[in-house]
Amino acid sequence: MAEFVCTKLYRHFIHSNPDQEFVGKLAELFIASNWELLPVFKALFKSEHFFETEFINAVIKNPVHCFIDFVRLTGISAANVSNEYGTFRYGASNLGMEIFNPINVAGWQEHHEWINENTLTQRWNYCKNILGTFTNEKNRESMRTLAINLAEGSTNNPDFIVKALTLHFLGRVLDENLHQSALAYFKGDILKIILKI
Repeated sequence: MAEFVCTKLYRHFIHSNPDQEFVGKLAELFIASNWELLPVFKALFKSEHFFETEFINAVIKNPVHCFIDFVRLTGISAANVSNEYGTFRYGASNLGMEIFNPINVAGWQEHHEWINENTLTQRWNYCKNILGTFTNEKNRESMRTLAINLAEGSTNNPDFIVKALTLHFLGRVLDENLHQSALAYFKGDILKIILKI
């Protein structure tokens, strides 16, 4: 029972392939704590294991979490998202997550089951639609402010801005080849539209 619960926690918060030794330690703590979850959560979130580089961004968010976190990270006010509930609900439903209607009593799937060549592209498109950068001036201004703040005023250095943005949205620095691709894309229309420079 203890290992089952701790395995579920590990899969939900760290990675889809649990480290059995770490799960075993959590299970022992769970039992020793008289089946209280709080000590387990504290041990999980304060452990070095939780912060290992390989686990950063390892959990694939479900569509609703993806959209809501995207709005939070961009700093866009909910008032600036046209019919945000409808957008989130429609997008999530098309990606296999009909809100308030899980596929079975166990709930929705997790991790890589959300991602394939079709749904990944759709995620990008829905995030682009939610952002509406090129059509919504308020959202564009929010993104401009975010980029300037992250760049700490270095708006004349596209390389620095791209690194700051990717670190903000992804929590890690991109590999050099991916960074160069992002930089080339950023140097196109995005730079002049977002930053007006």
